[in-house]
Amino acid sequence: MMDQLFLRTGPSLIAYAPAEVTAPVSNIPHPEKTAIIVMGAAVWEGGVPSPTLKRRIAAAAECYHQGRAPWVIATGGLGRFAPSEAEVVRSELVAVEVPYEAVLLEDRATSTFENALFSIELMRKRDLQRAMIVSDGYHLPRAVMTFRMLGLKAHGWAVSRAEPMPRARWVRAVLREGLSLPFYIVRLIGHRARRGLR
Repeated sequence: MMDQLFLRTGPSLIAYAPAEVTAPVSNIPHPEKTAIIVMGAAVWEGGVPSPTLKRRIAAAAECYHQGRAPWVIATGGLGRFAPSEAEVVRSELVAVEVPYEAVLLEDRATSTFENALFSIELMRKRDLQRAMIVSDGYHLPRAVMTFRMLGLKAHGWAVSRAEPMPRARWVRAVLREGLSLPFYIVRLIGHRARRGLR
C-alpha cells in the first residue's frame, strides 16, 4: 500500500504514521502521473539548507531514485536569506543525481496553502494527477489535507531523522500544527466555495 494518513487526536497530538514506506514501485497507481512534492523549509545564510530542508531533500531524492515518480516539484519562495527555498532544493537534488530537467520550481509560495495551490498549477500543465508529499511527520496531516481539499490525489512521505526530535520541540511543532488546522480548514472551504468545488 501507499503511505497512509492517520490523524490521532488527543489533548495535543496530531501525528503522521507512514505505512510501508518501502512499498514496491509496482504498488504505486500510475507513477508516471505522479509528482514528488518537496515542502519548503528555511534556508540559512549563504544559501545553506536548514537541517529540516536537508531531510526533506534526502527523502525526495530517495523517492525519485526508487522510481516512485518521474517529476519532483521543489517548493518555497524567498525567505530571510537568498536564494529561494525551491532553488536550494533543486540545487541539492541535482547534486545527488536527480536530473535537472526532472525538477520543477515552485518558488513563489510563503505558506503550505500556497505550496499546494502553485504546485497544483504546475502539475495540471503536465497532466500530473497525484502528489507524493515529502515533509516532516508533524506537518504532513495539514499538507496532505490541503492538497486533497484543493482537488488533488495526495499521499504523504514522512522524512526519517537520524535522532528523535527533542520532546519540547516536538510538542511545540504539534501544537502549532494543531492550532493551524482549523484556520486552514476554514480557508480551504472558502477557496473551494469560490471555485465552485464540492
